[in-house]
Amino acid sequence: MRQRTALIFGVLFLFVIAIVRAAEENIELLKKPFSIFGIETTVAAALVLSLSTGFVVFSFITLTLGLGKIVSMWLAKFRERAAREAETKYLKGMDAVLGARPLEAIKHFKEAIALNPSSLPALIKLGDTLRSIGKIEEAISWHLKALVVNPRHLQALYAMVEDHVSKGSFEEGKKWLSEIISIQPRRALHALRLMRNIYIKEKNWQKAKEIQVKILKANVLEEERKADEEFSPAIDYQIFSSLLDRKRLDEAVLGLESIKKDYPAFMPSYIRLAEAYLLAGDEEGAIQNYRECYAKSGSIVPLLFMEKLLMEKGEPEKTIGEYESATSLMPKKVTPKFLLARLHLKLGSFQKAEALFTEIESLVSPTPTVEFHLAKINERREEYLRACSHYNEMRRLMKPMEMAYKCGSCGEESPSWRDYCGRCEKWSTFHTDIEEELNKEVSATEPAWYRESAWQESPRSV
Repeated sequence: MRQRTALIFGVLFLFVIAIVRAAEENIELLKKPFSIFGIETTVAAALVLSLSTGFVVFSFITLTLGLGKIVSMWLAKFRERAAREAETKYLKGMDAVLGARPLEAIKHFKEAIALNPSSLPALIKLGDTLRSIGKIEEAISWHLKALVVNPRHLQALYAMVEDHVSKGSFEEGKKWLSEIISIQPRRALHALRLMRNIYIKEKNWQKAKEIQVKILKANVLEEERKADEEFSPAIDYQIFSSLLDRKRLDEAVLGLESIKKDYPAFMPSYIRLAEAYLLAGDEEGAIQNYRECYAKSGSIVPLLFMEKLLMEKGEPEKTIGEYESATSLMPKKVTPKFLLARLHLKLGSFQKAEALFTEIESLVSPTPTVEFHLAKINERREEYLRACSHYNEMRRLMKPMEMAYKCGSCGEESPSWRDYCGRCEKWSTFHTDIEEELNKEVSATEPAWYRESAWQESPRSV
């Protein structure tokens, strides 16, 4: 550093010597008159004036730049310190959020914003926290401030969606979702899902269908889109069901048949398609759909629909035949055999019903349902000892004398009382299952012994 200073002074000294030497050699020239804006002077004076002016201007510019640099450095340090303090306040706010202290969190977030008004994380989390305590309008105002800082910030846009959906303003929610989708037209999977779900709530099935198509075309991993595929048959089903409700049978049948073909395990399409065939007067087409639905799903629901249809038409033999066909179609399935036995009991074919229920009893674990039906058969035959035997077995399986315990908060069941529920993580919530049944208030004003019974005559109309 000293060597550099000495070198500078040496150069300046040589420069001064050179100027003095040049002046001595041109002394006569420097004494000559010189005119500046009509003012008479010498060349030497003019040179001295110009050099002085240049020195003053140079010094002023240098000083100004130096002061500007100092001021900018001071401002940068001030902003850096404010940003650090704002970050500290923000982290304290996040700690309060995680600790379920929303009011404290709001205080810290506001302090962070006062230090750094353009802090997007603090603006967004302040709005989120206000929404969590029900102050949705305030939440919206802070999220709007975040969007002023960055109008395309996705987290702030999603926060606006949540604000408006929370207050039930689905139209506003859709507006902000559209903004997100316009920013990421092929990657905003979450926004597309939210939009689809809003349209489903509104029962706007055509719009839901449009969004579903976009979801399935989204540029994301296949695994991330897989859960959305189940919405396709459901939305199509609702569209074609609405056509059926409007009596547009041909279009409804065509659409429901396409769902049945593309999604063979989707049970509602068979049930609704059978209804369409019945409206068109094609009973056999409806029954065929019930058969196919049972074959594809293994559920007895379509068989119950078929039983209701045939029994209302007074065709019990045909119902029995259908159940026998279903039993032979899936011999290892006990459920159609149970329905057949139940039907024989309704029709008074006690021997056939008993044989089937006994067979079922040998194929499955002991069940109170089968014991109940066997008891009813023997009761109808007036074989009361055997009926009582089955009722006792039913009672044993149901264990009505044993108290079961249930959590009043989440419904968790337990064979013994617990002081703590591991599912909902609450204490003192277990009570016996019979308490709820016995503690129900009686709405009738008359005594229990005076209530209308089956043997009492109903009052005659006047």
